[in-house]
Amino acid sequence: MTKVSRRAFIGSLSAGAFVACSDRYGFLSRSHAEITERLSSMKITKIEAFPVYPRSVFVRIETDEGIVGWGEPSLEGHAETQVTAVNELARYLLEKNPFEIERHWQAMYRGDFYKGGPVLTSAISGVDQALWDILGKSLGQPVHQLLGGRCRDKIKIYTGIGGSDTKEITDSVQRSIGGGYRAGKWCPVDETEI
Repeated sequence: MTKVSRRAFIGSLSAGAFVACSDRYGFLSRSHAEITERLSSMKITKIEAFPVYPRSVFVRIETDEGIVGWGEPSLEGHAETQVTAVNELARYLLEKNPFEIERHWQAMYRGDFYKGGPVLTSAISGVDQALWDILGKSLGQPVHQLLGGRCRDKIKIYTGIGGSDTKEITDSVQRSIGGGYRAGKWCPVDETEI
């Protein structure tokens, strides 16, 4: 299996972002009634979950209109568990309308006898993101606009600090500072042992 870093995977997705937000699906040239009818009859046809090295998972939801949504149902250290959870949710979601986002969230979270913990809520989160992505692409709008618009122009980010001894950690911190980071996180436990 070829290992793909999370950064490389997300980078490859961004190359298609412009195409995804254009009028590729022909919605912008249609009347409101045509759009409403088309959207109300859209169906989810396929759901796939992809584990990405080292601990992320991405979910891909396809529709019968050819619109694809992506989400990230990650629960660090439990990628295969997330894949299984997404596959179980797929049984409910297939052939459903992707725009009934709140209905699907309620059904996935509250519909079982046993309420979910972090595994289920993380899987639902990734599916929810993918459904919002489908809605945004269908309407030709970025999801942040559908959720109320931008509220800031910049954010502070952090990086992961690696290493198992003082020298490796110091080198990692120096590389991070050289890369412009002003904050970082470090796990003192070897994640392969968890």
